[in-house]
Amino acid sequence: MKNKNIFHLPLSFLIIAALLSFYQPPATGKAQDIGVQITRDTPYMPGEVVVSFYDGSTSEMRATIADQAAKSFGAQVARVNERQVLLRGDAQMNVEALIKELQQQPGVQFAEPNYIYWIPEPAPTPEGAHRDKNIVYRKAPENFNKAEWLERGKLAVPVELLQSMRTKRNGKIQAVYPNDDYLWSNWGWSFVGADIVSSNSTSSAGVCVIDTGVDYLHKDLYGKIINGYDFVNDDTNPMDDHGHGTHVAGVIAAIKGNSEGIAGVSTGKVVAVKALTAQGWGTSFDIASAINYCANRSDVKVINMSLGSPYYSNLIESAVNYAVNTRLKLLVAAAGNSNSSSPHYPAYFAAYAQYANKVLAVAASGYWEYDPDYDYYYLNEDCRADYSNYGAWVSVAAPGTDIFSTLPWDKPFYMSWGPTRYGELSGTSMAAPFVAASAARRWGYKPLDSNAAIGAAVVESGDTLYTGGGCWPSSMAGKNFVNVAVLLDRGGAYAYAYDASNGNPLNGATVYLYRGSTLLGSGTITPYTYKASPTSTDPNRIYTYFYSWTDLINLPVGGWYLPKLYKSGYTASQQLAFQDWGSAWISGGDWTYLGEAYVPPRSSNFDVVLDWEDCWEYDFDVNVWLPNTPNPLDPGQPAPFIVGPEGDAFGYLEGDPAGAMVAFPYARYRYGFFDWPSMENLVIKKRYAHGIPANSYLPYYAGEYAVFVTDYGQTIDHDYDGCGDNYGWGYDPSYNPAADPDCPPNDPSGTLGWSLLRYVPWYDGPVSVFIWKDGVIKARTSLYGGECAATAHWWDAMRIYSTASSTATSPTYGYTGWCGSADIVSYSAEPFRGRFEIGR
Repeated sequence: MKNKNIFHLPLSFLIIAALLSFYQPPATGKAQDIGVQITRDTPYMPGEVVVSFYDGSTSEMRATIADQAAKSFGAQVARVNERQVLLRGDAQMNVEALIKELQQQPGVQFAEPNYIYWIPEPAPTPEGAHRDKNIVYRKAPENFNKAEWLERGKLAVPVELLQSMRTKRNGKIQAVYPNDDYLWSNWGWSFVGADIVSSNSTSSAGVCVIDTGVDYLHKDLYGKIINGYDFVNDDTNPMDDHGHGTHVAGVIAAIKGNSEGIAGVSTGKVVAVKALTAQGWGTSFDIASAINYCANRSDVKVINMSLGSPYYSNLIESAVNYAVNTRLKLLVAAAGNSNSSSPHYPAYFAAYAQYANKVLAVAASGYWEYDPDYDYYYLNEDCRADYSNYGAWVSVAAPGTDIFSTLPWDKPFYMSWGPTRYGELSGTSMAAPFVAASAARRWGYKPLDSNAAIGAAVVESGDTLYTGGGCWPSSMAGKNFVNVAVLLDRGGAYAYAYDASNGNPLNGATVYLYRGSTLLGSGTITPYTYKASPTSTDPNRIYTYFYSWTDLINLPVGGWYLPKLYKSGYTASQQLAFQDWGSAWISGGDWTYLGEAYVPPRSSNFDVVLDWEDCWEYDFDVNVWLPNTPNPLDPGQPAPFIVGPEGDAFGYLEGDPAGAMVAFPYARYRYGFFDWPSMENLVIKKRYAHGIPANSYLPYYAGEYAVFVTDYGQTIDHDYDGCGDNYGWGYDPSYNPAADPDCPPNDPSGTLGWSLLRYVPWYDGPVSVFIWKDGVIKARTSLYGGECAATAHWWDAMRIYSTASSTATSPTYGYTGWCGSADIVSYSAEPFRGRFEIGR
């Protein structure tokens, strides 16, 4: 196993390490008192037998019967618990013969070897494997199409963005997520939805961790660990001398928000029980005793067992049965790291009907996938880890590869002779605690549920495993990942906000999410600020990186939410500024994309902002027509006229080819030959801006405005070859391009636009339209292409109507949905979709 650790070396510990540097723990374990080396090929303890008695006998009777049978084999009673007795002889003792003898004794339920259980075989990390800890990957919603944020089909979120996010809780501006230094280094934490519920304070049930012990003095665990019992050394000090148990405990219960390390998935505590040695193995007698101990504790609901064996044990099953069917606990166990469908106990008990949803077997995801283009391995988080056991008997899956968690703090331990504090381990051992912690949170949320009900909820909580393309075996079809946010009935949402005048992130804008009149979440667009490196030439320099994104978390599922936005200098109050009418349905465990808000700076002009609702990254052009003639305020103004993309008035606006009436600071040419914005902002100047002392509420030109969006290359003759001239402001409804001598087939070289635009896709889809004035949305609608149009290319518009009267009062706004009109159709290649009217 390639074990990567974070090292902190205080001077005092360096001295201790130097004094002890001659010692290296052996790779095998030594059985107590018999001098036998234990390896993974050793099935049971040489010279040891476990005998179990039926109820009704006293401990003295059990010891006497066992002792009498054992004496003839040179064995003696080593330990006695409630119903079991451990017999120990020398390493050469005939274990099978003693078992046969014991089974003949009265009151004996069974006798068997003292089986050896191990932590699953450590999983290696390929050389050259790389996991970028600066990126968190999320499943992208279906309507999300911002290519710059996508990587391998997932949403690639910079950690620095997540660290910078802010929200308002209890009247105070706070970070959205906990401030733990290495929070996002544990990719499994966010994969199981713990980020969505990181602000949820619902108490969790207690988890008993049966393992190598736990470093209960670790700074990221201190106060979250309850010392249980050490069954290896028979004392009450379950200190971890291996490292495995501390790593498991950190996944479950590391302290959240202490500016240290990571955060656990659970909000509850861990009871530390040591049943495995420093070398990572333990006996069925000790492990069964540990299970019974956890089962009898009232502060424990869930038992985590990141250990196992291929050998069935009556003793272990008896303890499991007692824990889940008598004491009503939920037992979570690692499925094993043998890349096999063969049984691995105790996880395999999940396949037994009497333990259905009471014992959960956990497989691990996280496959190191080779990318030949870059000659390196990256972590495929969704597919089965190549070491993980699998099969129909497995209950659920969770992250298991390269999991970052706690390790013993500044003390030597078996896995690493040095002070590591934190590090990465891989295996189903790491997957199991994600499930145990999620179950504990569910039980805190649903305290009256049975263990089977909790287990059933856990195994159905997350996304279904993908069994195509070798991602997961077909035997795992229908199985799911665990998702703690689903178990708490919580979801998350995220949104973008931009300045519509320049396309920059709308820094400081706050997104509010309401269900009805109740505010249930908020997030603020916040830049990421960091200081230069101490070794920099200017170490005091402050850097700021602006993002357009914010998260809203811990949202109750169900019901329609409305997102609103407020930004001083932009909006007069909270406004429904998002596309798709701003409505959103929050689903458990999922991220809901609220869309984008493009907000113009506050002004008394009319700002018309259009954007794709579904976030297409494709060409978008906004145009204005004044179809009425003559213009009552400016008789010299030709009509109809058009103001098109990039502010091009085509020589028809007051002699100003740059477009004095309209501004397009965000629309721009890209790649040197055409514009490609997905949003455009159009400003309709007010009358007073032209020196006319008329009602300032009304646009400069009275009468009807047609504001429309279309494909630039499909409507105007940009290449000046004569073909398509009548598709612009001088449109003639009788015009037929096929009959035009400048167009194909008459002139093969003729085009309706630049030749390259023929290869640019034009996407049909809903478009959001907003009219802003004084920081308030006065009207909005959605335009839908293709519904009325006969072709795939469409031309939709809204209309603004104002009176010429200088005595007009504040205009009213209304929307009438319609599809085609006799008095409008002559001005468009295809019917209009909607109309706005501004009037008295």
